[in-house]
Amino acid sequence: MKLKKPRNRYINEAIDHYNGIQRRLLLREELGRESGLVRMESMEVLRGFEDL
Repeated sequence: MKLKKPRNRYINEAIDHYNGIQRRLLLREELGRESGLVRMESMEVLRGFEDL
C-alpha cells in the first residue's frame, strides 16, 4: 500500500508520535512519585489530627 505522503513527512510524524508516547510515560512516572509524596504527607497530617 502506498501512502501519498512524502517520506520526510512520514518520518517526522512517526517521530512526533514516539515523542508524545515518551512524554506521557515520563509524566506518568512523575505523577506517581508526586502522588506518593502527597500520600505520605497526608498520612502525617491525619496522625496529627488523631493526636489532637
